[in-house]
Amino acid sequence: MVNEVVGVTEIATDTRETKVLAFERSLQQKYSKVLDDLMFYYDSFSEGIFLSDLYIKKEFKEQGYDTKIMNDLVAYADTNKMPISLIPIAEHMPTRKLVAFYKRFGFVENNGNQLFDRSTMYRLPK
Repeated sequence: MVNEVVGVTEIATDTRETKVLAFERSLQQKYSKVLDDLMFYYDSFSEGIFLSDLYIKKEFKEQGYDTKIMNDLVAYADTNKMPISLIPIAEHMPTRKLVAFYKRFGFVENNGNQLFDRSTMYRLPK
C-alpha cells in the first residue's frame, strides 16, 4: 500500500514538473524577441516553482516586459496552486530595487520559512 501511494505521488510530481517545463517553454517562445534568459523549474521540495533567471535584452528594458512575464508566471502559479520562490540577484540594478519589483507581485522576504530555505523571497498562491 505504501508503495502504491508513493508511486502515485511520484507520478503526480512528474506531471507537475512536466507542466511547469512546458509552461516555461511557452513563455520563452512568447517573449523570445525580448528575453536574454528565462529559466524556472518545478521545485519538488516546496511543490512550487523556483524562478532562477529573468533577464530582458538591453534594448527592451524599461518597456514593461518583465512585468508582463511576471504577471503570466503568477497567474499560472495561482491557477495551479503553486508557490513561487527566488533569490533576487541583480547584475545591472540595485538589489533593493529588484526586491521592490518582486514585492509588487506579492513576494515576501523569507524570514525563516523552512519550506523555502534556500530562497530569500517567496510568494504563496492566491
